[in-house]
Amino acid sequence: MSVERFGDYLIAKGTITSRQFNDALTRQSRSRLLGQIAKNEKQLSEEEVLRILGFIKSHPHLRFGEVALALGYLTVGQMRHLLDASIADQAQLGEILVREGALTQQILHQELAEFSSQRRRLRRVLICEPDVFISRQLKMILKKHGYEVEIVKEAAAAIASARQHPPDILIAGEGESGSGGQDLCRLFSGDGAFADVRPVYLSTRLTPDTMHAAFDAGAAYFLRKPLHQTEVINLLIEIDHGECKGRPEKILIVDDSPGARAAIRRELSFGWNRLFMADNAATAAAAAEREKPDVILIDADMPDVDGLTVCRMLKERETTANIPVMLLSPGITASFRRQGFEAGAVEFCPKPFKPRQLANAVARAFDSTLKPKPEKILAVSDHPARRHILHYYLTKNGYSVISAHGGHQAARLLPLNAPALVVTDAAMGGMDGIELTRHIKRSDLHHRTPVVTLTANDSEMERATAAGANDCLAAPFDELALMAAVNVHLCGKSLIENLWRENIRLSGALDELEAERERLESIVSSDPLTDLANRRGFDHFLREKWRHARREGKTVALLMIDMDFFKPFNDNYGHEEGEECLQQVANAVQQWTRRAADLAARYGGEKFAVVLPDTGLEAAARIGEEIRAAVQGLQYRHGFSPAAGVVTVSVGVASVPPKTGIEPAHLVKLAEQALHNAKQGGHNRVAALLEHSLTA
Repeated sequence: MSVERFGDYLIAKGTITSRQFNDALTRQSRSRLLGQIAKNEKQLSEEEVLRILGFIKSHPHLRFGEVALALGYLTVGQMRHLLDASIADQAQLGEILVREGALTQQILHQELAEFSSQRRRLRRVLICEPDVFISRQLKMILKKHGYEVEIVKEAAAAIASARQHPPDILIAGEGESGSGGQDLCRLFSGDGAFADVRPVYLSTRLTPDTMHAAFDAGAAYFLRKPLHQTEVINLLIEIDHGECKGRPEKILIVDDSPGARAAIRRELSFGWNRLFMADNAATAAAAAEREKPDVILIDADMPDVDGLTVCRMLKERETTANIPVMLLSPGITASFRRQGFEAGAVEFCPKPFKPRQLANAVARAFDSTLKPKPEKILAVSDHPARRHILHYYLTKNGYSVISAHGGHQAARLLPLNAPALVVTDAAMGGMDGIELTRHIKRSDLHHRTPVVTLTANDSEMERATAAGANDCLAAPFDELALMAAVNVHLCGKSLIENLWRENIRLSGALDELEAERERLESIVSSDPLTDLANRRGFDHFLREKWRHARREGKTVALLMIDMDFFKPFNDNYGHEEGEECLQQVANAVQQWTRRAADLAARYGGEKFAVVLPDTGLEAAARIGEEIRAAVQGLQYRHGFSPAAGVVTVSVGVASVPPKTGIEPAHLVKLAEQALHNAKQGGHNRVAALLEHSLTA
């Protein structure tokens, strides 16, 4: 059974289920752990944590801290505190499984022993510990887990034993008298024959100062007395994990202490074999020029020329300016980060470091660039170190970066590259970042592009905001704050663009629906035989024109037209001839409704209606007469009409100004009465009716 992770091993054996493993990983996850710690320390409410986790669920590329900062729930200082707390509180997977009841402590120890023995590469352990009880306890734990163990009491005996049987791991215990363990670590680190031995410093006094001194002596790993079996085995598994993967990157290590250099080399040799050493500023500069490393690790506390000065010196040289620098220091404070930032450093790691901590930090610096994102970001600064840092952070997080040395160059690059976001210094020579922001926000092409401005004081921040900046970061900034701003504004831009595209799509869909509605309305409002409006279309049109005329104080005229003696025509000539006749009459009626505002409709059967907005009675009567004459002029035979030998129509005309309390039905009634009068008068004629002439 060959598996890399302890959890996978436990699942494969059936000791735990996949669900138990995933639950443990969730509890170990930084996002959830940060939220829990923030709640415990009263920095976030339950509701705020749920909102952040909900946002992460729909935007999985964002981290908990980035979202909390962007939403304004946490400050950068609070974020750093929580990160430190989460690291201190993050239990090993096995301990979480025990705490959750998935395993007992005894089963955990048994499984750890079997797992470590199956995947072990380091086997021999040399213990130099003056306390007999401690050394025997260590030996019992290690033997139980399959290690070869030898115990000595003094440094000389340890050296002699190591020369005869080289150990993989040295556990150097610190007695009550002082620095014996540190001295032994220093002896091993200074002897080339023991270059591959991993020294572990064992002490009851693991204070920061003691650990720093032991690290400088060459100890990269630490154990505390009294011993805890799980801590011992977890440490050895960590030391043994990932041995010699042979990564291609080159790393330059700069530290004045031989022991510290040895400890760093051993830590990084887990994954890299192209490691180069320098012990001062001059050798560091020469090695950087010669080897062109992919990253440089510098001890910040070197004598004579400290790490910050070495970093500045490398950044001032064109050939080494773009090599990322990681500073190692026992105190990574906010003040130190600011100084490192101004010197050109982009990464920081405490020393002494925990097992795999430094190697993981270096690996993250390389591996994050293996996940490219589609967005391009324009980084603008006339300060070389800051421009380099922006380029490094953004590239490290997968973004494609275009660098500009000032505002004018950035303005020229904008239309050529169409960046998704711009990060700019506020204070620059020539066109500064604030003027560049105005230029972007006034542009028709780029006004939606988010701008993050780096400001040095409140005045610059106010001016940048007034110019249209989407966000302002106080310089010097750190990676967490920068990437939180970048990711949130890119996410916001993406949402806005999606909404814009969706609005266009919906607008198009609405236009199509409106066209379809009009088409359907035309279908249901049209008479299929004559292509005139039907009764439904007539009623709707008359109501609309009636309301408009009432509002404008104008009149509406109506013609009611009826074909004379159509029933005898239909009975004698047949329905097909009758339909042809109706179509001919409808065409004649339609031709005399010349205005777009007029409407001709088939009112029902052989009856037609014409609505004439803003038309008086006299003008409407003339149109009625023209229609009557046009129908008679068709000379459509009708041998069964007493009025004439051709088809004719009678026309009733009415025109009234709409008044409050009077409905369109009143006009229809007037026109119907006028039509009745025309028929009573002998057919084939026009009759107009004044409103006061209406009879009951």
